[in-house]
Amino acid sequence: MLFRSFDLSNEWGQLTAKLLSEMTLKKKSAPPKVFMGALFNFYSKDMTMGTKPKTMLEYVAQNIVAQLIVRKKIKCTGSRLIKDLPIKNTNVYEHGYETEDGKEFYAYQVGFAPINSVEQLTYSILEMKKTSGCLACNFKGFVEDEIECPVCRNGLVRKVIKEAKNTKTFREFGWDIFSETVGQENANILEEFADEYHRFYSNFSDYLDEAKKLAASYMQENNLGEHYGTEIEKQLLVSFSIEDEDEDEDDEEDSQDYE
Repeated sequence: MLFRSFDLSNEWGQLTAKLLSEMTLKKKSAPPKVFMGALFNFYSKDMTMGTKPKTMLEYVAQNIVAQLIVRKKIKCTGSRLIKDLPIKNTNVYEHGYETEDGKEFYAYQVGFAPINSVEQLTYSILEMKKTSGCLACNFKGFVEDEIECPVCRNGLVRKVIKEAKNTKTFREFGWDIFSETVGQENANILEEFADEYHRFYSNFSDYLDEAKKLAASYMQENNLGEHYGTEIEKQLLVSFSIEDEDEDEDDEEDSQDYE
């Protein structure tokens, strides 16, 4: 299964993420499963050291969070290094947020340098239901049998942050404040994004195989354009068909090499 990469400087990627986030908030519901799955089939590589490729779904989620922050007048109050934690070979940063009525909440990032606060808030939402595991170990906590993930230590890093003095984790304290501020409908949308995010990164190969079948069935039974316009839906769903053509070409080349 191949992923379809897109360039962040490309107008299509930016406009698609922006349009889908705006339409999602307008419809007051998460995209149908078929389009959620298709969004994972696109990713962009960030050449910045220490950052990972991000799927289109993550960009859409981040756009939604950014729009809600502006609409609900939530302030990003800055980030600071949390010192004296018993964690080696990395840092922990606290990102602060404040609602219009003065309620404060926080999100915590593990890494060597702080990312922007909107991005961290987005990932705190996407990963808030997980207490063990991380992206590096596909949320399993282990990289091999009986070998703990060196990044998350099977939940130990989260536990250290949670039990540290003067920390208020997003899962325990921040989500209630944030969801109340943005409204239950918007909170439900982001929870659906979080569920799909976890399903994908837990086993992206099986997830994309399932998404591919769903896309094929949808295109046979429905007219494109009912949700986000014909052009965008075609680009999202037909990407799986293009993938098949690429795989067929690779198979033909392999067979010629061995003839």
